[in-house]
Amino acid sequence: MKKILKMAALAVVGATSIIGLASCNQEQTGFDTTKEIKRYTRDTSSGTREGFFEKIGYADASKSNSAIPGAIEVGSNGVLLTSVQGDEYGIGYVSLASVTSDVNAIKFEGVDPTEENVNNGTYKLTRNFNYITRTQDDMSDTEKALVKGFLLYVNSKEGLAIIKSNDGIIAADAISNASSFQTLVDLPENSDVKAQCQATTKTTIYFGGSTSVEKIAKSLTEAFSKVCSGFDYSHNHTGSSDAYKRTQGSDKDSQNKLHVGFLSRDIKITGEEPASENTYGKICVDGIAVIVNKANTSVTNFTAEQLKKIYSTDKIKWNEIA
Repeated sequence: MKKILKMAALAVVGATSIIGLASCNQEQTGFDTTKEIKRYTRDTSSGTREGFFEKIGYADASKSNSAIPGAIEVGSNGVLLTSVQGDEYGIGYVSLASVTSDVNAIKFEGVDPTEENVNNGTYKLTRNFNYITRTQDDMSDTEKALVKGFLLYVNSKEGLAIIKSNDGIIAADAISNASSFQTLVDLPENSDVKAQCQATTKTTIYFGGSTSVEKIAKSLTEAFSKVCSGFDYSHNHTGSSDAYKRTQGSDKDSQNKLHVGFLSRDIKITGEEPASENTYGKICVDGIAVIVNKANTSVTNFTAEQLKKIYSTDKIKWNEIA
């Protein structure tokens, strides 16, 4: 009888050990919501930052780091993406065009961040991608023709297809309704562009501004260089605020000057960016995606109120955001 009781006791101990091990393994492999949220943000020159904070109702944080105490500032969409990818308890926001399968893009107000939902208007965390150029007086005739040709290419059938293939969001019928680049170049009013695109001497046009638009911009310039022999290009993307500054603003004649700048937000025409008429326009629409680490299984949706709480509160934990 004693032997039976001893064996039963050992069985209970063994079972308890197995249960304890299973519980321990679950804690080790599960997402710990008692951990502090590591909040990543773009720098104050970023159009993505401005668009994100304005859309969640926290515009005070657009240009002020004191409004997001303890947040970690990074200089580009790419760095923010890899930061969250490598931080189990991280959160951030990036251009929808920048999102990869290495992170989880979370619903905003119950809607998935997809191209379809941006186009149909149900996903509200969006902004425009825009461009701005130097004024005509600040470019040579050759530069003017090449910038004009580049913008023709952007709006051609070929250019719009490149924008779309690089995750820029455009209207469904935009490509089918657009003219080919060759058709546009052959128009009499574009003879200056045609001449430069047949030239044997290359002229470098400088591009920069938003890092969110960088992938689209580089793809467009590479493709344009193949159909315009007189065109060469150089890129220096440092943030949306430098687009105006380096084309028409305080740095337009510096060593960092640009012929074409890109912004991942609207230009502040009536504010600090009084751009000259006919020097700016829209390229496409983009979403802003809220991202977390792949290991984070605790969230599937964020409201604007929750995101404001996360970014305005230092040392907030994942189980405190409900």
